[in-house]
Parts: sequence; C-alpha cells; structure tokens
Amino acid sequence: MVANFKVFKKCSPNGKLTLYMGKRDFVDYVTGVEPIDGVVVFEEDYIQDRKVFGQVVCSFRYGREEDEILGLNFQKELYLASEQIYPRSEKQHTSLTKMQDCLLKKLGPKAYPFTFNITPAAPPSVTLQPGPDETGEPCGVTYYVKLFVGENETDRSHRRSTVALGIRKIQYAPSKNGRQPCTVVRKDFMLSPGDLELEVTLDKQLYAHNEKIAVSICIRNNSNKVVKKIKAMVQQGVDVVLFQNGQFRHSVDCVETQFSNLASPDPKDAFGIVVSYMVKVKLYLGALGGELSAELPFILMHPKPGKEKADKDEGLSLRQNTVTLSQEVKDESSCTEEDKKSV
Repeated sequence: MVANFKVFKKCSPNGKLTLYMGKRDFVDYVTGVEPIDGVVVFEEDYIQDRKVFGQVVCSFRYGREEDEILGLNFQKELYLASEQIYPRSEKQHTSLTKMQDCLLKKLGPKAYPFTFNITPAAPPSVTLQPGPDETGEPCGVTYYVKLFVGENETDRSHRRSTVALGIRKIQYAPSKNGRQPCTVVRKDFMLSPGDLELEVTLDKQLYAHNEKIAVSICIRNNSNKVVKKIKAMVQQGVDVVLFQNGQFRHSVDCVETQFSNLASPDPKDAFGIVVSYMVKVKLYLGALGGELSAELPFILMHPKPGKEKADKDEGLSLRQNTVTLSQEVKDESSCTEEDKKSV
C-alpha cells in the first residue's frame, strides 16, 4: 500500500534552507490546537558553527498601513513558539507523524523534523476585507512559520537565510447545536396605559455560510400605540481587542416592512479580532412613540469538511431506499419529512 501526501515546499532566497509542511491549516479545538509539524532540509557545511531555529509568529495588524506616519506602527508580532532545530538537544524527543517519517526517508540525512505547540488562547486567523479605496496590507490576524540560521533565538536573522511560510489557525463548527435563541423585550409608555412586547426567536443557534436564517417575530401590543414599521437586519460586529473604542458594526442584510396598523461560553481574555453576528429587530412607533429594538446573537461558522460530506451521503442513501422517482426531488442533499417517516 502506497501512502500519498500533499506537501508544501518553500526555499530561502539563497536556496540553502528548504521547508516542507504537510498542511497549512491547523484546527483549534478550544481545549487545544493541532501540533504544527514539518521538516527542514539544509547543508551542514553551510551552517558550520551556527544553529537553526524555528518559530511560530502571530502577526496582528490593527490599523491601516497608509496611516503609519511619524513613526507610528499599527502592527504587532507575537512569538508563540520558538525552538532550536539543529543541533538538537537530548531532551527533544518527539514522536514523528506519518508525513514526517516519509519525508525523512525520502530526503535522507539532511532532513530534520520539528514540531511546535501553541496555546489555544491565541486568536484564530481572520482578515478584514479592505474597502475599494484602501491600499496596503489588510487588518487582521495572520500566522507564519519562520526558520532561520543564527547564533541564538534572539539573533536578527538574515533575509537570505530565512524562510517563512504562512499558516492558518482555524475553527470549525461544533457537532452539537446549542439552545434555540430567544429574547423578549418590553416598553412602557409614560402617559399611556399598557406596554408593548416584542419576542424574537431563531430556528437554531448555529448556522453555516449560505444558509437561510429563519426569524420569528411576535408582537403583543397592549397599549394604544400603533406600530408603523418593522425592520429586521443581520449585523456583523468586529471588536479589535487591543485598545478602547476599537469596535464597529456593519449591516450585512436587511428586511423592512411597513403597514398602516400591525399587531393589537468559560470566560477568557480575548485578544485579536473578534467577529460576532446578531439579528436585530426594530419596531418604529412614530415620532412620539419612539422605537423598540431587540438583539439576538447567533453563531456563523464553517462545518467540518468530513461532517458535511457524511451528512450528504447519509441523505442520498436514505432517499434511495424510500423514493423511486428521485428526479422530482430538487434538493439532493437532504430528505423530506415524509421520507424520514417512511423509513
């Protein structure tokens, strides 16, 4: 049996240092992060009495590059892991992965493995989409693996003998959905009896991209005020957790209706860029009545690639056992409720 591996390769400008990595996306499971492993190849004659070091660097840009004037710098770099790869100390004994084992056999004695472990408290990779008129590097959190030749870990590496490969720290949606989101808000009026109650409910807490969000709105109007307009929107909140007032929101979708008369997770310090989503519903009561708004947060994440394929295959196999005319079914990735009952 032959095992095939997809390998990413990058060389230093002088060609003396070559980095091999089996993948560039590493999953954050909240309680831990996948180890960052790879293999480096170099000539021992070129190293001589120097050493080879490896580091995992988190680059956090929280301001536009075009605004960096008078010595200001809106970018910080955090070194999450650092290790001496060559010569290896006696304490460094780590188990090799299948990819590392295959590369060591193929590349020969010039190859040296390395493994880095980073803290789960580090922020996930995120990039803010720049505007059409903005230039320069976009704001966000990026990661890269850096290998260089030097005397010590704090030595300023030479560009020609340095190789850096960008990686990502990603998160996938959990397998279990949380509680169904629901919120109720009320408003009293000073010179009018009764109150106005707004109840907003989502069909679920966790959504995938390109998935419809079903919002249920229930209005209980026990006052003499008239609800003139309803506005529902999906807001994306971005918090730059490094300085105060680094927060802004942007509406990504909006639904507005107008009628003459309507109804009579363990705390931890956040760092980096936090992106959140919420559904906001507003009731407009006119100039004197004011408005009533309710906010309901939800989670928007990518599902695991294996889970998405398994759900699709499960739906196809279930439909083949229960439906004879499959051409009449438009959605081939799921089965209807009647099909589920007949199984």
